[in-house]
Amino acid sequence: MLEQTRKVLLFGTNTSRSISPKIHNYFFKKYNINANYKAVSFDRNKLAKMLQTLQSEQYLGANITIPYKETVIPFLHEKTQIAEKIGAVNTIIQQQGKLLGDNTDAEGFVLDLQRKDINPVGKQVVLLGAGGAAKAIGFGLLQMGCTEFEIYNRSQTRAQALVKQLKQENPKIHCRVVKKLQSKDRQIIINCTPVGTDTKKMLWPENEKLLSSHVVIDLIYRQTYLLKKAKSAGAVTIDGTGMLIQQAAIGFLRWTGIRPCVNQLYDLTHGPLQKVF
Repeated sequence: MLEQTRKVLLFGTNTSRSISPKIHNYFFKKYNINANYKAVSFDRNKLAKMLQTLQSEQYLGANITIPYKETVIPFLHEKTQIAEKIGAVNTIIQQQGKLLGDNTDAEGFVLDLQRKDINPVGKQVVLLGAGGAAKAIGFGLLQMGCTEFEIYNRSQTRAQALVKQLKQENPKIHCRVVKKLQSKDRQIIINCTPVGTDTKKMLWPENEKLLSSHVVIDLIYRQTYLLKKAKSAGAVTIDGTGMLIQQAAIGFLRWTGIRPCVNQLYDLTHGPLQKVF
């Protein structure tokens, strides 16, 4: 009798363009694991039912993307310490019918910045957004020793909540909510929102020129309008592909016990992905 094929799902509302299935199915094939990864999109009212399905031994777990990273939490049996601190989950591990929520975004972000020799210590960092992704990035930056933050978000209440959360983790940081974005004296700008995914839009104001001294990071894993503007100004630009690869590798480790090598994927994301995918 053939071994049952295990499954991993990606939960979100707009997952058709995700490259996560390509990354994980590449890992499964490379390490000879009988499993497959599939992206599914559904409305919020189906979330509980989808998570109940995930409790079957047929599943290794799931990834969670926008807009469910926070709303998924009440449906889980347990959370890791980092997921508890961040208040957002991007990875679920199925353990004997129980669902463990984890967050691999923070560590994935840190590993990608380290790989690219970006050191945020002593730099003024501006986070665009205050949702689940921004929370993970904030905690990742704290881990790296960053102490200077500004938070910009449409909801001042959510932005203030993130400031409070980061200060609880490290009371010595300088962190505040800003209502207006400015280029002067800011060194690292990070877009943690989906703005710019499909449109020529950005949260950074057009009248505040991006500078060659800036490091501009967009968690969206393609060349967004923000990154194009930053690149034309001579700034260092980083999209979300490296973070996606790193957090995927950590998730793969959680599901299989194998830490996959990411070097080839980094090489491929700067060339024709279709050669392997």
